Amino acid sequence: MSETFEKKNFGIYIHLPYCLQKCPYCDFNSYAVGSVSSTGVSASAILPAEDDYVAALVEEIQLRSELFLDQSKLACRLEQHCSSIFFGGGTPSLCKVESIEKLLVALKSKFKFSSNCEITLETNPGTVSEELGFEKLCGFKAAGINRISIGAQSFNPETLKFLGRIHDPEDTTKALTACRRAGFKNINLDLIFGSAGQTLESWQTDLETAIALNPEHLSAYSLTIESNTEFGVRSKRGEVLTGDEDLHADLFEYTQEALAQAGYPQYEISNYARPGFQCVHNLNYWKRVPYLGLGAGAHGFLASEIRYSNIKAPKIYLERIRQGLLPEQMREELSDRQQQIELIYLALRLEEGLSRDCLERNFAASSRDKLLQILEEFAQHRVVDRSDPARFKLTRGGMRLADRIIQDLVSTLL
Repeated sequence: MSETFEKKNFGIYIHLPYCLQKCPYCDFNSYAVGSVSSTGVSASAILPAEDDYVAALVEEIQLRSELFLDQSKLACRLEQHCSSIFFGGGTPSLCKVESIEKLLVALKSKFKFSSNCEITLETNPGTVSEELGFEKLCGFKAAGINRISIGAQSFNPETLKFLGRIHDPEDTTKALTACRRAGFKNINLDLIFGSAGQTLESWQTDLETAIALNPEHLSAYSLTIESNTEFGVRSKRGEVLTGDEDLHADLFEYTQEALAQAGYPQYEISNYARPGFQCVHNLNYWKRVPYLGLGAGAHGFLASEIRYSNIKAPKIYLERIRQGLLPEQMREELSDRQQQIELIYLALRLEEGLSRDCLERNFAASSRDKLLQILEEFAQHRVVDRSDPARFKLTRGGMRLADRIIQDLVSTLL
């Protein structure tokens, strides 16, 4: 069950949990090297040495490769190609070039890559500034990385300090310049908006600075407070960490307009790209293309109905691998209803929207009729675009109300 299921493609995600410092808003499975947690546990008691962890990843590639190709139910094993690889974390740019190279060699020994396979490495500007990181970036490029995602987050010193970032605004400029010198032609900048104290004027400056750096892709995420983060704890104590809803709406609307004018059309709620530079890996997620998740806490998706996640604790993950066992913590077979909800949620996040054909193929008449009625009502309120009779797409205004619109649609299925 899928809107645009690419039968011959799949993606691969590799999780590298090493960080220099844990950001207070971050709920990813990452650990600050050399740090001590609030419970007195040192990172060394949680994190394996990099070489040991990479060796475990290579073993997981071996363990999963045949199983994944069988269970993903792709049409013909000889025609299956990996269309995207994403090294996430954590801060993958902290890792040695040799580590990334070993992992790519291991993947190539088990899977066929498409001729234009997108291979992304997440970086922190504080780890790849021109003075410190140019040679390393050249090594990543030579190893096979062809896309860099830089966690800029902001160009305002106070905002960076509030977000707990280890870099200065100038570090992002130096990092991007070093990436260009190393030969990278596909670069993303991550930005965060909506933090307490941020104004429309300061966000305008952030966007203007980012645009001036001329990246191929920009991601603009709203600051979300997750319960299991430092910000989550502080929020429960009553601290105000985000701006109000009206300002948030203004920031989002300005982002849409400014980036469209600068040549970065919005193709997903939080993502903007120059034509031809949409992130293949994330599009695979949103289009429910199968992907293999490798590493501690990584998630994977097989065919259109099986999702799994790995054990989060890196050392326990490593121990399981050493025992020759898959390091899974959870495996779930999605019901038809769960798959339908995913289809609606993921398709409407994208600019291309949800096709009428998808509704016809995947929903019973009673459910389909209810969904069509609600979508037509939303069209009358100009939050759903019906200029193409074959598709339902959120308008710019609809993108700002996406969560509410999708919830109303999903509620008809519950």
